Amino acid sequence: MSPATTGYLRTALGLPSAPVVLNGIELVADYFVTVLCVDPSPWVQYLRGIDFHKPVTKCVLEAGHQLIRHTPPDPRPKPFLYFTDVGESPTRTGTNFPTVTFERYRVLFGISALRSYASSISFRPRDRISRPGGAVQYIMPTLQFKSLMRQQ
Repeated sequence: MSPATTGYLRTALGLPSAPVVLNGIELVADYFVTVLCVDPSPWVQYLRGIDFHKPVTKCVLEAGHQLIRHTPPDPRPKPFLYFTDVGESPTRTGTNFPTVTFERYRVLFGISALRSYASSISFRPRDRISRPGGAVQYIMPTLQFKSLMRQQ
C-alpha cells in the first residue's frame, strides 16, 4: 500500500504512528484496494469503528462458521459489511442504534475477511449512548453476502 494512503488514513483517524497501528492501517488499506477494489479514503468514518491499537489480521471464515449482524434500520450501501461472533452485544460492536435487527448467519463457503476489534465510538460531541467496543468484528465484501445462509 502506498505510504501516502496509509499516512492519510492515519492522520484522518487521528492515530499515532505506532507499529501495531501502522500495520493495521496498511492491512486495511491493502484489503480495500485488493479485495474490495475501492479506495479506502472515502470510508474513513466507517474505519473509526476499528480499534487500531489492537491487531488487525486477514483471515478466512470457513464453511460452518456462525456470525451475527446488528443491522441498523437504514443500512447505507457500501462495498463491505461488518459481522461479529455469536453472543456479542450491539454495544460492544458500536452499533446500538435506537432500533437494530439481529441477524444470524452460517458461512457456506470460505470467505476472505479482516478480523479486528470494535473501537469505542461516539457519533457526536454530545452523544451520551455508551458504545464501549471490544468485540471481535469481521469486515467482508458485500459481494460475498451470498456465501452466507440466514439462520432462524
